[in-house]
Amino acid sequence: MSIRILASPSAAMRSLSLAAALLLCAAVPLSAQRVTVSGQVLDTDSGQPIAGAIVEVGERGGPHAITDAEGRFTFRVRAGERALTAHALGYEMAVSAIDFTGQTMELDVGLKPQPVVLDAVTVVVDRFEHRRRAVAVSSRVMDVRQIAGAAAMNAFDLLETRLSVHALPCPGSVRANCVRARGSVVAPTIYVDEARFMGDLDALRSFDTSEVYRIEVYSGGSHIRVYTRWYMNIAAKSRLRPMPLPIT
Repeated sequence: MSIRILASPSAAMRSLSLAAALLLCAAVPLSAQRVTVSGQVLDTDSGQPIAGAIVEVGERGGPHAITDAEGRFTFRVRAGERALTAHALGYEMAVSAIDFTGQTMELDVGLKPQPVVLDAVTVVVDRFEHRRRAVAVSSRVMDVRQIAGAAAMNAFDLLETRLSVHALPCPGSVRANCVRARGSVVAPTIYVDEARFMGDLDALRSFDTSEVYRIEVYSGGSHIRVYTRWYMNIAAKSRLRPMPLPIT
């Protein structure tokens, strides 16, 4: 993992006298200090930015960010030394111990590509896209690059804010787990990783944006398909040929 750390204290911090800085540090315990971490994830071979990469600190659920179209990320983390992990589909995972100090830090993170996997991902995504376009109903899709640039917390938010799928109360219920499709209010059929999802629309809140690789919406939201990064990795390794969609 190639990491280049550039010290970048703020102008206000530089203007503090040494005595004031020492007093400030003494007043705030190290465990309570927060560091704003920004940077870019790059392909070590080409030097190109990697969109949709996940950068996280500590164990799952800790501070994390998804890189945008330019491979850039920003998050805040407690000061101190801990593991930083970066990973993206088609690249080797990189882990390094970083001492997070100061008010701001700039990190350049390099990921080594796995050409065979990257090629397989392209093949599988093309197959999914061909299948989507072959269905004779309206459809919309968000891929990993678009998801990376969306200000959304989870799969449910992506549907509402970017794919125009708005939850409505189902007939005879106060729960907003239906959608309006073709002039009717219906409970959507949901698939996750090609398997019928037993949860309702609201349950898609449990899928963090960092887990989602692709979302497809058919017939105004009456049929929804969510694909996770984990599944797309498995699909790429097997060069999956998706089954025909059960949509008429």
